[in-house]
Amino acid sequence: MNKILVIMTSLTILTISSAFAGDEKVKALMFHEADSILAVSHDVQADLLAPKSTKKAIELYSEASSDYDKGKDINSIKKKLKETVRYLGKSMDAVDMANVTFKDMLTLRTNALRADAHENASDSWQKAEKKFEEAAIQLEEGDVNDAKKKADEASNIYRQAELTAIKTNYLDNTRDLLTKAEDSDVKDKAPVTLTKAKDLVSRAETSLNNNRYDADEPRGLALGAQYEAKHALYLNKAIRQIEKDDKELEDLYLSFEEYLRQIAVNLDLSSEFDEGFGKPTNMIIEHTKALQDSTLLLNQSLADSEMDMLTMTARITELEDQLGNAGKERTALTDQLERRSQIREMFNDIERRFHSEQAIVLRHGDDIVIRLVGLSFASGKSEIEPKNFALLTIVRDAINIFPDYALHIQGYTDSYGGDNTNLELSQNRADAVRDYLLANMAIGKSDIDAVGYGETLPIANNETPEGRARNRRVDLVIQPIL
Repeated sequence: MNKILVIMTSLTILTISSAFAGDEKVKALMFHEADSILAVSHDVQADLLAPKSTKKAIELYSEASSDYDKGKDINSIKKKLKETVRYLGKSMDAVDMANVTFKDMLTLRTNALRADAHENASDSWQKAEKKFEEAAIQLEEGDVNDAKKKADEASNIYRQAELTAIKTNYLDNTRDLLTKAEDSDVKDKAPVTLTKAKDLVSRAETSLNNNRYDADEPRGLALGAQYEAKHALYLNKAIRQIEKDDKELEDLYLSFEEYLRQIAVNLDLSSEFDEGFGKPTNMIIEHTKALQDSTLLLNQSLADSEMDMLTMTARITELEDQLGNAGKERTALTDQLERRSQIREMFNDIERRFHSEQAIVLRHGDDIVIRLVGLSFASGKSEIEPKNFALLTIVRDAINIFPDYALHIQGYTDSYGGDNTNLELSQNRADAVRDYLLANMAIGKSDIDAVGYGETLPIANNETPEGRARNRRVDLVIQPIL
């Protein structure tokens, strides 16, 4: 009797399993949790940052999927899916740790990818990827020290791969363009631009040979050389076409004016060219800056309003839960909103003290950031020059608006130069500002600190001279205590 029951139960399970095997909706429901985590895992590159756990999870998932399609035991499939989710959880934890531990290496890897090192320096790229995988596995296994050593090895190879790729991808291509330019007699029609391209190629080659630990400068020079070579070829073609069409100079000037006029029209400005291109160009630049400033202020105002709303909503909820202390809580809410109003007034006072070329004043919550765009240092130096004394005097007076505060000075550089050199330079410049303020203000050392962040946290594009200039900055963060 028992044997018959066992046989019947087995047949029932087989029948259910067979019925499930063809039902994609049932499969989707059963695999939903694992599918969702796998999708997130893919987005965060878990296969790269946590290869061991991710590989095991994918193997288990594949087995479960295959077993389902073959109509195998449902409980066994569920067990494998449960293990899949467990391993994915381990891999996600490992990803978080890897993003912190391998931060610098990941940046170098991204830079190498951007230079197409995987194609133009494939041998070095593969070696770096192998070291990366070994480091990631060691980190998953808890061997942090060895993981960091492997990551350092990978970093050096990625950096070298990027330099090699820059030489192949940009400089070789630029040399081909320059050869084409020579064959087309570009030097007759665009000699200045052609000379600039050649000069940039030479500087990029020198930088590649001298900067084994920093690829930002040679990459920027190589990209500039490539652009100017293409630019020279375009100018040659355009000038020859102008000569062929026998256009008058007046026609050319009018066509140039039309481009600027169209930009002005889209900004709702009227453009006049009776004094040349300078006046309308400056007008467009000023208007664009004003729009950017207005957008910044609107965003800050919106953030303030949202913060006030969150504060009021939270307090109202508390009041509803604590009716006995309603009066006291309402007073606390009023005081908090009044405090935020005071900070806004002080922020506006500080902002009015600076011209746009001296400083940009920002708000992050209750913190006020004074970005000293007008503070300049000699190249590679950290001494404050006399020409900056007037600006720092305004800074001193602005800080003194607050009766009590903590002050944080943050130094930054552009991406040109070695990481360690930039970190040291940014620290020295932050220290110089701190020392100046300590010498000229009634402030204790415990209330002010200075930290250099090197080339991290850029606010602009390091590929352009203007962007690099914006990234070379000192920020003062005032934390008011009211």
